[in-house]
Amino acid sequence: YALINLEISALVDIQVNWVGWSEDELASWLSDMGFDPASADALMAHICAEPGNYMTYAGGYLEFMELRQTAEDTLGSAFDELEFHTWLLDQGPAAFPLLADRLNDWLESETALDQAS
Repeated sequence: YALINLEISALVDIQVNWVGWSEDELASWLSDMGFDPASADALMAHICAEPGNYMTYAGGYLEFMELRQTAEDTLGSAFDELEFHTWLLDQGPAAFPLLADRLNDWLESETALDQAS
């Protein structure tokens, strides 16, 4: 559900801040999508206060999921969620391209260790 929430929020951000939806248009869309249109007021206020905010969260989520998928695909049944998350947190703040490079290096060392065993 996290991705759906982020994607919906990012879509609303675009519709409000770029297309120019009004609060009434947002409420109508929320209703059409099965959400409570009464939440349009609070959502509009938040989206207008921090334009573009949800786009960065949605993009970051997708980047993290791509890193994880790469690790899972490379390691197969040897993929360990705790080990992956520990490795990721040990990297500290880093841009996603740098994380991808570091991940490739880590995966090469992990697969080399598996082949040596």
